[in-house]
Amino acid sequence: MAIATRQSVELQSIPYLAFAGLEYANAKAQNLASASEHPAVRIGVQLLNPGQVLIQYEVEAITVTFENESLADPKFDNRGGYIHPKSETIFRYPWIFVPAFPKPGQGGEVQFKINFWSSTFRISHMTARLRYTLQGADLSRVEWQFLDGPTYA
Repeated sequence: MAIATRQSVELQSIPYLAFAGLEYANAKAQNLASASEHPAVRIGVQLLNPGQVLIQYEVEAITVTFENESLADPKFDNRGGYIHPKSETIFRYPWIFVPAFPKPGQGGEVQFKINFWSSTFRISHMTARLRYTLQGADLSRVEWQFLDGPTYA
């Protein structure tokens, strides 16, 4: 009985991180380089902590494209944070300026590597690559499919 109890406690203390979906937004955004407004899109990666412990995460690498447009050297205010048990957060990629406002059927790819932990004694990694497509007249729905992963190490 003691072994079963110990194993149960160990399983509950393992940090978990899951990809839950994508958030999409489009708007006219201020392009500081040209000092004018341009159509832009923004993708957010929804992350879920399905586990029993608070986790900390850090986005080590992320690339987002929209119709082959991307940012050469994206600047982030921060690259991580905390996710409480049974809660979600969204990591947003910076605005990508595009020639025209998006239409249904357009999309791109997202590739990321995220480190996560509940204790710095053991840091885990989640990597994935996926393709997404905008759906519906108001582009409110984003369909996606994994191309690689997710893999955990």
